[in-house]
Amino acid sequence: QMKRSGLHIISNFEDMLTPVVIETKAAGHVAFYGMPYNDPEQVRYVYKEPVSTHDEAHKLLAEKITEQFQSEHRNILISHCFVDGAIESESERPLSIGGSDRVSHEHFLNFDYVALGHLHQPQEKGEEYIRYSGSLMKYSFGEQNQKKGFTLVEIGKDGFIGAEHIELTAPHEMRIVEGELEQILEWGKTDPKNEDYLLVRLMDKHAILNPMEKLRTVYPNVLHLEKPGMLIGVEQEMAQAKLARSEIDMFKDFFAEAQDSELSNEQEQAISNIIKQLSQQ
Repeated sequence: QMKRSGLHIISNFEDMLTPVVIETKAAGHVAFYGMPYNDPEQVRYVYKEPVSTHDEAHKLLAEKITEQFQSEHRNILISHCFVDGAIESESERPLSIGGSDRVSHEHFLNFDYVALGHLHQPQEKGEEYIRYSGSLMKYSFGEQNQKKGFTLVEIGKDGFIGAEHIELTAPHEMRIVEGELEQILEWGKTDPKNEDYLLVRLMDKHAILNPMEKLRTVYPNVLHLEKPGMLIGVEQEMAQAKLARSEIDMFKDFFAEAQDSELSNEQEQAISNIIKQLSQQ
């Protein structure tokens, strides 16, 4: 039923060898081969070949597909794999450990076009016709500078003609904003894109009460907060010097941060009395 509706799911190596063929005016018959996600163990078991790496597995499968080529067809491969040397993003799940999932683009040179999936950044690898279209949306802040979209591919009777990246702009971008809290709050008051999804890096070198609550008054879609400005390493010596201050001075700083006002003389005297009583216990 799904095939009749134009949706094809190719999930095994047998179906992989039977292409979905579409007749077009510009390119004649175009054959789409779907290579299922695979690992060396699967390929070794099915084909009884001494395959031990992802690269060897994809080389063998590509050879099996090219054996099915017909001269009047333009041949397109759809594959989910990691082509060696391609650019990764932090949101992608590793296919294996230690780089053993890398596959050479040279196994795909006999195709007219290779549509790759897995990596989120739009890019070509090895040849212009071997491409990752990338994800339509940004899935991590590491992708904030990537230009998302889709790929418009032109195929003619002689094969690949060209490809164009068509950029898509999301209503709300993912961005990283860095600065001190008061500075970021001022930016947010006039930022026309204040509803973007943000990772905020606070550079303040002191503790702040409820920073996320304050940030969301101007940036309602803050998703993550980092505090690289908090005192570490050499600056810990400065922190130790601050700890040497009197209890009343530290409480006055806390009160000013929490209430956005200063202690009155009466309040300061009351706190001093409490601190004195506690120190005598």
